Amino acid sequence: MKKFAKVLAALMLIVAVVCAAGCKKPEEPNNPNNGGGGGNNGGGNGGGGSTPTVEGMYLGIIGFNEQLYQKDISLLNSSTKQNFTSFIGGLNTADGTALYYADYTGLKKLQANLEPPTLTQVALVTFTDGLDNLSTSNDIMNPEGYSSTSNYRAALHNMIMSEKVYGHFVQAYTIGLKGTDVLNNLAEFRTNLNMLASSPNNVFEADNMSVALQQFEFIANTLYSQTTTVNLKLKLPGGLDDGLVIRFTFDNTSNGDNSTKYIQATYKRTANNGRRLENISYHGFKDGASSVASVSQTETGTFHWFEFENLNLSNDTPISQSEINYLQLWKKQGAVWQKDSEFTPDSSSEITENRSSALIMLVLDCTTSLGSDFDAMKNAATRFVETLVSSSGNGNGGGNGGGNGGGGSNNTPVGHINGKFSVSASQKVYFSQGNLQYQAATSTWRFAENQYDYIGNANNSIGQYNSGWIDLFGWGTSDFAHGATCYQPYSTSQSYGDYYAYGSKSNNLYDQTGLADWGANAISNGGNQTRVWRTLTKDEWAYLLLTRPTSTGMRFAKAEVAGKNGVILLPDYWNSSTYTLHNFNDGTASFSSNVISASAWNTLQTAGAVFLPAAGSRAGTSVSGTDASGYYWSSSCYNDQYACLLSFNGTSLSPYQNDFRYYGQSVRLVCETE
Repeated sequence: MKKFAKVLAALMLIVAVVCAAGCKKPEEPNNPNNGGGGGNNGGGNGGGGSTPTVEGMYLGIIGFNEQLYQKDISLLNSSTKQNFTSFIGGLNTADGTALYYADYTGLKKLQANLEPPTLTQVALVTFTDGLDNLSTSNDIMNPEGYSSTSNYRAALHNMIMSEKVYGHFVQAYTIGLKGTDVLNNLAEFRTNLNMLASSPNNVFEADNMSVALQQFEFIANTLYSQTTTVNLKLKLPGGLDDGLVIRFTFDNTSNGDNSTKYIQATYKRTANNGRRLENISYHGFKDGASSVASVSQTETGTFHWFEFENLNLSNDTPISQSEINYLQLWKKQGAVWQKDSEFTPDSSSEITENRSSALIMLVLDCTTSLGSDFDAMKNAATRFVETLVSSSGNGNGGGNGGGNGGGGSNNTPVGHINGKFSVSASQKVYFSQGNLQYQAATSTWRFAENQYDYIGNANNSIGQYNSGWIDLFGWGTSDFAHGATCYQPYSTSQSYGDYYAYGSKSNNLYDQTGLADWGANAISNGGNQTRVWRTLTKDEWAYLLLTRPTSTGMRFAKAEVAGKNGVILLPDYWNSSTYTLHNFNDGTASFSSNVISASAWNTLQTAGAVFLPAAGSRAGTSVSGTDASGYYWSSSCYNDQYACLLSFNGTSLSPYQNDFRYYGQSVRLVCETE
């Protein structure tokens, strides 16, 4: 597949986070009026240095309690990430909350920093768990001499709403963790959050750090999207009929009529062998996309290229490589859409991804009131930085489809099985090393150590404070607050309406921001980066099991592996002499058709085979079907009650099943190959 064009520097958007806890040995508190010291991006903060010449994400961090601890604004990319995460890791708590002084200083540093090239975004993100009690205490923290905290806060609000940084208004976000010291004064706490944000839509309130973590990443993805544009060039044969209505679809649909993401146009032949597209309409894309008609011909006039600029999806995120991989061309023949089987994404499309620059200030609350949440805050801030870096063109980017997983073997994450599986005519994937697992007590995701491992009846202990692991999840419970009532992995509600992805019964997991897909998370033993993994769609499960061509004609076989029943998936290029399997491609065969020891399984796994154990199902807190049935979610919805999945037992197998969204089922993630 064609990869996103590499940008000179990896970009990322970072957000200002206010955490509750302290910092490492502080620098001398800065008086904001002096413009700050020189920055380590070569541009300085308020004077000195040379103007930044590299487009990218420029991030500064301020920690605060009774004083400020500052990391000057500098370029964030994969090479410099450690500088930011080490600073966050060195934070410690102290008493006192100089919230207003911290934001004041952050705004002044954003204004004083030299302008990076193609600046399009300036952001201040603040996370706090308390109320300001220090900013008016002395002249250093109150350089403007405000007579009260309310006056100080009002002045900050006016700065945010009226003052520009190189022609850009500051996009200010606030995340408020309801700490114990604000429970008796929630009105003041919420006033702070609203006054220090640039819009009510930029205000986030969290009851716990798990929710706050998702809010950090939501903001990061929003900022990243706002600095990224994608242009897509598509190649069409010049011999298409004049007036033919065509449709480009981007959602791996098997029916051109059912697509939710497409560009439709009328193909026109003009004088002098010219070609153009007319009556262009966008479905599932944001208004503002534009097209450029072919002005030059290639391949002796046989083909014409058409470019679509600023191709952002309706949720304002740029179209991703995953959507491009699903690209298909359809022609309107009467009332029917007919697929053009000769049109393939890798030879008929070219992508250019353009990223501009951003100035970001991350403000972290480092006060003792955070208590045991302080370490979770630092983890959230660190993961936020890592999320931005992994989305910045280092081969792990993604978007709605759950991430691109890298551009080939050199970028493929750890935790995958080294066997390639076709999931469409143009897309291959690697499977993860085992089923997805989650520990609520630490908000940690991991893959099972062995492919045949599953949790089983211990899923009965599912709950917010459970210190054990679970691996049966309601549909879309990725732990991202994407709009569903039950988005938490430990959700047990038995109302299907609580599991609507992004709050709508018709959305798939890969729609909107893509955060409803479990693969949007950082997997601790799967590379620990976000948007690298994803869940297969229903059509991909079906193609994998029923349609894909293989070197031997073998696609799957039921088996007992290491004493566990399940289904073996065989990669596209399988050497049948590796191990003799019986009743392959037969969904009605029994598990006992192939009995394989753990040591023998190692041979199959090394050759690229994948095993899906029959891990059972969960309803509420009751588990059933362990070692008898397997249910594996897809990322596709079915109707208002059901979502689609692969199911199998000792007598049947079908990738076309659907079940109540609230049932806890297994999740097996994949990442992209080249």
